[in-house]
Amino acid sequence: MQSFKNILFAADHSEGGVRALTRILDLAEQFDAKITVMDIIPDYTGQYLYPELEGSASALRAALTEDAQAQIDELINAARKRCSKLASDVPVDSLIREGIDYIEYIREVKAGGYDLLAKAANKNSGFSARLFGSLDMQLLRKCPCPVLVLKPRKKIDHAKILAAVDLNRTSKARSNLDRIVMDMAFSLTGMEDGSLDILHVWQVPYEKKLKNEERVALYESLSKMGKEMRRVEKKHLEELAADYALLKPVTHLMKGAPEKVIARFAKTHRIDLVVMGTVGRTGVAGFFVGNTAEKILHNLECSVLAVKPDGYKTPVK
Repeated sequence: MQSFKNILFAADHSEGGVRALTRILDLAEQFDAKITVMDIIPDYTGQYLYPELEGSASALRAALTEDAQAQIDELINAARKRCSKLASDVPVDSLIREGIDYIEYIREVKAGGYDLLAKAANKNSGFSARLFGSLDMQLLRKCPCPVLVLKPRKKIDHAKILAAVDLNRTSKARSNLDRIVMDMAFSLTGMEDGSLDILHVWQVPYEKKLKNEERVALYESLSKMGKEMRRVEKKHLEELAADYALLKPVTHLMKGAPEKVIARFAKTHRIDLVVMGTVGRTGVAGFFVGNTAEKILHNLECSVLAVKPDGYKTPVK
């Protein structure tokens, strides 16, 4: 069972921050984890200011730090009042850094050995149709540990969790990523006394383009390959699900474009949290979210736990 022991909560004061931290407190109590709530203030070093302004900049920095600490304290106190009785006693540290928000969060993840970075979803006003804001996407792309972005929600008794799996066995890293996804989805489902769905979306490569050729022999070959692929994918999905049978997960094998099918499934089935891997070239600094994974993230309207493949290296120094 996958668990989290050292959680960093990004307090960017977005809508739903109290609800998100409340959920993290409950999660930390279940996993016996510690929490650090961190906020970022602007960096008022001399690089952008005249030397004559250093005194004013220092005073402004002190005021910003004091205000940030007050907001963190208010956030923690509000979350403690809403979480379970046991979770209200979970120890919470606070931390304030100066600089560019996503860079400082990632630096702290690396320095502090955190195994989860969590935050409330922050929608950009310029992207009103999308759940995730620019900070969210920077963290989802570049943070070396799993990132949990929580959509504000009312408290529910039984969470519906979806594990979106790849089932690609031609790559050891991608196959291992499915295990990471399943372990985390399994743990969170058990913790929330929820239900677990496992979804794999498959398609025959270049099928749409080749169908346009309108040649009978080609269509027959595509049809045969499609039937064989479905059989193989179903077998692999059942084998993966069998290792997590304790929670009686429901498996779904669907054909189509993952970026469309996963988001549509999550909306139709009222999924609370999607756990998904982000396939990129392992070992290549900064190569995190592939085109498909990024499209999936932009199309989702629920909370997301995004995990990295083994060997991922963040470009943030």
